Amino acid sequence: APIRCVQYTPGTGSDLPSTVALGLANNTIWELCVDGSGARPIAQAAGSSEVLAIATHPMTQVFASVTEDKMLRVWDTQSASLIHSTLLPHKSKCLNFSPDGSLLALGLAGNNLVVYNASDLQLVFSTMVMTQPEIHSTSAGGRASGGGGEYVCLAFSPDQTLLAASSTDRVMEIFDVSDGFHCVGRTKGL
Repeated sequence: APIRCVQYTPGTGSDLPSTVALGLANNTIWELCVDGSGARPIAQAAGSSEVLAIATHPMTQVFASVTEDKMLRVWDTQSASLIHSTLLPHKSKCLNFSPDGSLLALGLAGNNLVVYNASDLQLVFSTMVMTQPEIHSTSAGGRASGGGGEYVCLAFSPDQTLLAASSTDRVMEIFDVSDGFHCVGRTKGL
């Protein structure tokens, strides 16, 4: 099956080898040891949806995946078992854990951004209009969601204070994590 996404995870010495996770079009995820010691399937997404993106947790043996059927799934790498899952409101082609592993950000179609608590998938932030009062939305300085593009790349700053997001409509934005994900910078036309 064609490879749809790749995620490298550095090892921690003798305890944990460096690995590469591959998301395939046939809804499976494989883990390959960089030292050549082996490869094994570590997850099979439900149904027949292809894996669109994967992200590995920076501190634990956990990874997250998004599939064509709009499902976000969090997996235990060791046991190859599903820990959490949730149906997303739109398709996602990118996701990333924060450096400390506490947050999981996803870029969605329609230029929407959502951030979950990584341990239980409780929604922390969304650019979409939501009804739950505990969800923080972008303020007047933030981006209007629902545009024609979609986020395709996300990256947290090493100190976890900023989140950069780029989209197919040639826009790159910087969100201040510590200030409720307020959009503090935007460039268009790159």
